[in-house]
Amino acid sequence: MAEHLVEQSLSNRVVTVLTMNPKSKGFLSLISAKAELKLNEKTAKELMEVADSVAMSLKGGRVLSKDGWAEYVGRMMYPDYQNWPAPLSVRGDYFLHDQWVRAKPKLVSGCTKVGDYFFKTGLMFFSPDTGLNATPGFNRLLSQLDCYTHLTQVVRRLNKDDVVKSSANKSKHSRGFSSESGAESAANLQQQESQFRDLVDNNSEVYDNAFFVTIATNDPKETNRISQKLVSFISNHGGELRTEESVQMAFWRYRQMGQGRFIQWMRDDVDHQVAHMWPALVFSQGDKECPQQLRRTHTGELITKGFRRDAVNHSITVAMTGAGKGVNKCAEIFETYCQGIDWYIAEVGKSYEWTVEALGGSYIDVDPEETVINPMPDISLANENGQLPPQIKVGTVSALSFILLDDEREYSVHERTAAEMALGLAYEDLHYQGVNRQPVLRDFLNALSKKEFFEGSIPRQNAAQRMAENLDSFLYGEMGRIFNREGNLQLHKGIIAVNLKPVQQKSPQLLKFFFVFVGLAFAQYAFSAGSQARVLLDEMHVLAKEAPAVSRNLISGVARMGRKDGASIDLVTQETEEIDSVEAAVINQTPYFNYLYRQADWDHIAERMLMPDPVLEHWKSWGNPVAANLPYRPALMLIQGVYFSLELTFPKSLLSLASSSETDLAAKEVIGSMTNDIDTRLMMLNEYRKVFNESRDHSVCKAAMVKFMEVVR
Repeated sequence: MAEHLVEQSLSNRVVTVLTMNPKSKGFLSLISAKAELKLNEKTAKELMEVADSVAMSLKGGRVLSKDGWAEYVGRMMYPDYQNWPAPLSVRGDYFLHDQWVRAKPKLVSGCTKVGDYFFKTGLMFFSPDTGLNATPGFNRLLSQLDCYTHLTQVVRRLNKDDVVKSSANKSKHSRGFSSESGAESAANLQQQESQFRDLVDNNSEVYDNAFFVTIATNDPKETNRISQKLVSFISNHGGELRTEESVQMAFWRYRQMGQGRFIQWMRDDVDHQVAHMWPALVFSQGDKECPQQLRRTHTGELITKGFRRDAVNHSITVAMTGAGKGVNKCAEIFETYCQGIDWYIAEVGKSYEWTVEALGGSYIDVDPEETVINPMPDISLANENGQLPPQIKVGTVSALSFILLDDEREYSVHERTAAEMALGLAYEDLHYQGVNRQPVLRDFLNALSKKEFFEGSIPRQNAAQRMAENLDSFLYGEMGRIFNREGNLQLHKGIIAVNLKPVQQKSPQLLKFFFVFVGLAFAQYAFSAGSQARVLLDEMHVLAKEAPAVSRNLISGVARMGRKDGASIDLVTQETEEIDSVEAAVINQTPYFNYLYRQADWDHIAERMLMPDPVLEHWKSWGNPVAANLPYRPALMLIQGVYFSLELTFPKSLLSLASSSETDLAAKEVIGSMTNDIDTRLMMLNEYRKVFNESRDHSVCKAAMVKFMEVVR
């Protein structure tokens, strides 16, 4: 992912040019040129000391050599510099601050043409970032431009006392207006100057400030089109960008390194305004103490997300089919598994099969006639006295409420207490009997049925009796009978995924039981394994549609079980039913959200997830990326309270591994039975696609795969 994204991401090269005017002794310099040279030699040493000090104060800062200066002049000024047959080099007969051009600039269609490129440079006459409460870094948005973009800021410190006097004089001169419109202008000018003086008096420094934005393309029409769009964009945000044709040649020169001293258009701006316009962007460095994932924002910035072991790391992904949720989650699995995070995945389908097997994990198709999943916690979770941790008891009891209670409701206090006591008793009884096996639901039933255990509380006795009757009826029924045995689902550390699609196809009524029991088994094992782990529940809408209360209790139970013990829940959903089934407490403690494209229900989800209105409007503005055939998938990512707007792209190999189209799933079923080698699988998948595009016949493709394997062998 890192290698893939770095090619698409913003390259933010920042060069600061420091300038000191040469000093002269006036008349004496005419008499002694040597004295003049010595004086300027001293000035040059002073400048180098300042440069060294600035470089040391900046992380990764350095003073450029002459050759380094030439390299950066080329990189920053010319879009195609990397393709030049010979780089720029320093010549002894020119000053470093002179212009560096290899072709004569000329004005063409309102643009400055240099070589094969047409440049347009604008002066930021009014910045959108005005005011003490402004948000810094407005120019960060300029990285969205799909062309060469170069930002130049020139600042010169002023004597603020002189500036205040000048401002006061402007106010005095404005009082002479007599017409009505003139009086309005005078009043506005006086108000602006008064506000400016207040800022200066408020311990602010004042600078001459000029800011240039330069864009370039190979086509003057395209350059002008982007320029007009940029002017409108800045105007709509309260700023003004001036791009008059008559000053293009001058502007093009001023944005060059070392040419700022010739600028005639400078504004008096206070220090915070200058800082807000500063074109140096510092990107997130990530957290070096935990595994990191890398993504790219729509402005080209690279951001990271990491799961710290000592924090709650629950995550919720909301998207529709084709929005990119599957491949994004596969990328997350690859990025984090190799750094020590285990994954336990339950899905209805085969979206993660090749991803899991590529990492050496186990992928299990659950057969309801053969697979037995025991929802009771593993015996290893009990301590030396046979007692279960409180989190395990609370989470397990919450998830099993749909079996123990008569209807879809919350436990009463007596019911929850009785259920938790009975669950603990089932383990303690086996421990005292010296039986070293995992209890089954029948053991839980026996504990609930012990009336003497609940003596002293009639309400608790009655609650235990009702739940025992419900559990007993379930175990005697056809659906419950298969769970009254020891489980045969073998879990292990690392990465495991189970596919519940066969359960849905053979017995849809059993799906909710398998979904809940698998989720519980994963959460319990992740809790006991001692390593950082994530329990991924995909296609939760399948369960939430049929049994929203069951879905809610499962999610809440798993979330409570993990807490800060390294295990976290990871929900992936398409519909709103499962969003509604998630408790507010779980949402409030979930620090990571992924919102991908949807066609409807934004407001409902935003209200449930407490999404701010501006973020909601941005989400609603997306078009269908599949219909538009976009090379990326738009996404919003909430990371620890901060929203990022992303453009998701992935390496081709990862897209193939995660692909769940009808054709690719058919191909993967054929190929998966022939080889486990992931590289061979990917080669065969590409070949399968080619054959299918020609024949549109899966039987022909299957025969082609057999021949392909013979060649490989």
